[in-house]
Amino acid sequence: MNLTCPSCYATHALEAYVQTDAQRELLAALVKAPPEVFRPLVSYLGLFRPPSRALAPERALRLVGEVLALCESSGSQALAAALVETVEALRRKREQGQLKPLKNHNYLKQVLSSAPPAPVAFGPDQVAGTPAPRGKRAQAMQVLAQWAGDDWLRRELASGLCALLADNRQGAPAADSVVYTAGLWETLLREAGVTIEAVDAARIRRGFKLLLTDFSGWPEARDLRDRLGKRPERAKLDEPPPSPEQREAARAAMRKIQQGL
Repeated sequence: MNLTCPSCYATHALEAYVQTDAQRELLAALVKAPPEVFRPLVSYLGLFRPPSRALAPERALRLVGEVLALCESSGSQALAAALVETVEALRRKREQGQLKPLKNHNYLKQVLSSAPPAPVAFGPDQVAGTPAPRGKRAQAMQVLAQWAGDDWLRRELASGLCALLADNRQGAPAADSVVYTAGLWETLLREAGVTIEAVDAARIRRGFKLLLTDFSGWPEARDLRDRLGKRPERAKLDEPPPSPEQREAARAAMRKIQQGL
């Protein structure tokens, strides 16, 4: 089995990624990362790679741990947006020959610290003078974070859509229209009966994972709906025992039958 690196697009056998303990731990750490953080984090690691050699898996593992630790203070949505903005900005500098491989996370931390403490709304309700994320994809992620609020279905949709945005897919909605796109996805899922968090949240996450692998461009809402799969069957409960009233009614019916005979 071959895997393609999402950062440099080189293809290697799966065995090449798990030959050492550090490689196996690195792969496990990336898999455990939040979906919206995974892809931009892999691209971010490429900024540390020296031009003449590969990034050592031991160092990559340490870098992943340091970045994921930032989730505790900033949250996965804000971290994903900051990673995207950092990669976009520093790649432009690298293409112009103005940047050497990174040695620390100071730039990423600066982007995180310059972000507003709460997601920023864009449009007529935006507060005048409030700083906004600079990258277009980062702006769209911030908009989705605010749109989601405390609603569980919106949070699942925002997380999945941010993962797609971080993948830089052709046809992705812009920051000023991403909320309308998310609203259409929400409406379609609610109409399909996706309303129970305990059973549907996991189905939505699984559906987005399939979208990330099944599509190279931007998918439609119906593509997610078609990949949710069936709800798990609920365990059937035994019939409850008859109540005292039901037993008495049954005995009365039997006495009436006996009297008729």
